[in-house]
Amino acid sequence: MIFALLPITILSMAAALAYPWFAETEPKKKVIIKGIASLLFVFGGLVMTIIDYSTINLLIMLALVFGAIGDFFLALQGTNKDRRVLYTIIGGFAFFAGHIAYIVFFLLLRPLNRWLLFIPAVSLIVPLIFYTPIRMALGTRKFLPLPTCYFAVVGLMLASALNILIVDTSVFGALVFTAGVVFAISDTILMARFAMKSKKARTIASYFIALLYFSAQWLFIWAVAVTYFGY
Repeated sequence: MIFALLPITILSMAAALAYPWFAETEPKKKVIIKGIASLLFVFGGLVMTIIDYSTINLLIMLALVFGAIGDFFLALQGTNKDRRVLYTIIGGFAFFAGHIAYIVFFLLLRPLNRWLLFIPAVSLIVPLIFYTPIRMALGTRKFLPLPTCYFAVVGLMLASALNILIVDTSVFGALVFTAGVVFAISDTILMARFAMKSKKARTIASYFIALLYFSAQWLFIWAVAVTYFGY
């Protein structure tokens, strides 16, 4: 049964790596292809939640749904320039909610060691570095607290993932920790992309973001799968 997830994972990752090609030239196709990639990981999460229902797995499912919503709205950015900022904010809040769900998932598994709180503190450096390029890219001079809050949550998720690995060196612990790290790298590249002026650089960055982000989502699903099936 666990291997039934493999073709779904491959299809999702293939679609994820295909959509950046249309990001600049055919934004509507990007919405469709990225939507397929996202719906596939939601489907994979739903299958595992039904098979092995628990509060823990339900939180992963919730995070996946929020992730898909965020994907949809960020994909819409190129379809309507007048609503680009709105779509970015909605998508950002959806990802924010998804990360919160993952953090609750981690904390239910194990309370956070206080000494790990330095990680979210250090992570605040990232939005500070790219704060001005983000405002310029969105065409606004308004204060944007979302990037700062978002990266504080990303740092907390990374700390929570490391907290699990410290006591659980099993396949499950390794997978969820890797997912947390990959998420953080993906979000950092996403921030850096706002500062990129070259179309080629933005396209390359989009490929790395897609590869890392969708890999992270699937790593959480596979963590549940390998635990349930005893691998």
